[in-house]
Amino acid sequence: LFVFAFEAGVRLYGFRIMLFYRVLDVIDLMVVIASILVFLLVITEVSKNSITSVVTAARVMRFLRLVKIIKQIRKMVKANRNRYQRHGFNLDLCFVTPQCIAMSVPAAGVEATYRNPIEEVQRFFQTLHPDRYRIFNLCPERQYDHSYFSG
Repeated sequence: LFVFAFEAGVRLYGFRIMLFYRVLDVIDLMVVIASILVFLLVITEVSKNSITSVVTAARVMRFLRLVKIIKQIRKMVKANRNRYQRHGFNLDLCFVTPQCIAMSVPAAGVEATYRNPIEEVQRFFQTLHPDRYRIFNLCPERQYDHSYFSG
């Protein structure tokens, strides 16, 4: 709650009156203010179940908006790259020759939101090049789990 309040304060200070021109920013600010009020009501034991459930639902909506923003950031990061978008794949890779593929290091966890997810890279090689591939990591400072690949 403190983090949300701090974020709202920083945004209010940074954007000032411009904050109120975007509907989603106003809704975010209202959710944070309502959360603070419910928190104060809970502390003073005057809480009503309906109020807390509405604010909890608003928090969930705010989280879902954050997930949507992360997906938009992923699209922006990948915007100017060649993408392989065939056979149900959407990977950042390119065929240098028919037998040589260049791509970034496969990623797991949070990093997979803006890099090639290691599971999708594995599926790509197992589907299109089963047991006929060799991977060379030309970026030794970035590691990945080799157990995903058996070609």
